[in-house]
Amino acid sequence: RYLMNIADTGATEGKANCMHADTTGTANMTGMFGSFKSAGYEVGVFGKVTNNQGTVYDDFLKYKSVSHFNSPVNYNDYFDTSYEHYDDSWTNNSKWVEQLDAKHPRYGTPYQTTQIGNRSIEW
Repeated sequence: RYLMNIADTGATEGKANCMHADTTGTANMTGMFGSFKSAGYEVGVFGKVTNNQGTVYDDFLKYKSVSHFNSPVNYNDYFDTSYEHYDDSWTNNSKWVEQLDAKHPRYGTPYQTTQIGNRSIEW
């Protein structure tokens, strides 16, 4: 669906793009996540979404296009100890960052695959 939205870097100045793909519509209500949410699904996002996921996560909040996200802040660091959280059942409609205890992390290890897998199951 998004292959047609390849970004011309000159034409997309000021827009979100990642590796020459236009990601401006990724998190709105007509994108993949919003379409499922509009259809009545609970939509959870875990792990890396795109290389510019900070922008995408801000748009998730803006458009309310997901029900939940729980992902590493530094997604290219497989032992990152910071995780962003959001749940649409929270009244303040904001995200917060969990800082894992490096010596005693949730699920016994800070390793990203273990964290993401267990967080998705927990949700």
